[in-house]
Amino acid sequence: MPERPGIKDIEAEDVGLPIYPGTETLYARQYSWGKQNRVDRMATLASDDAPDKIIKWYRDKLGDEAQVERRELKSGGRRARISLFDPRTQILKSVSVTWTAQEPGVATNVRIGLTVRTLGKKP
Repeated sequence: MPERPGIKDIEAEDVGLPIYPGTETLYARQYSWGKQNRVDRMATLASDDAPDKIIKWYRDKLGDEAQVERRELKSGGRRARISLFDPRTQILKSVSVTWTAQEPGVATNVRIGLTVRTLGKKP
């Protein structure tokens, strides 16, 4: 049976990724798996800005080596994921921008998911 993580509330600023200006923090938490030597810090933010503006902002913050993947969701929404893995530190930084469009060209319900996963080395 997998180990259940230790969970604690944290501030969005403690996740380890920049906070997009003008967002509302919906939640922020840290999950720790002691035996796996892994820690995940996550936050979900809400914004009224255009998704492409948010994606560009995070792409600029994470740098040229960050990968950007876009996809359409079965729910009719869209998601872009910007991620960067540092093999030296074993840290994965990931930003997920998800939105729906109720009218052509108008994005609504924009959510930004921030995740920093410290994989660590097994003892």
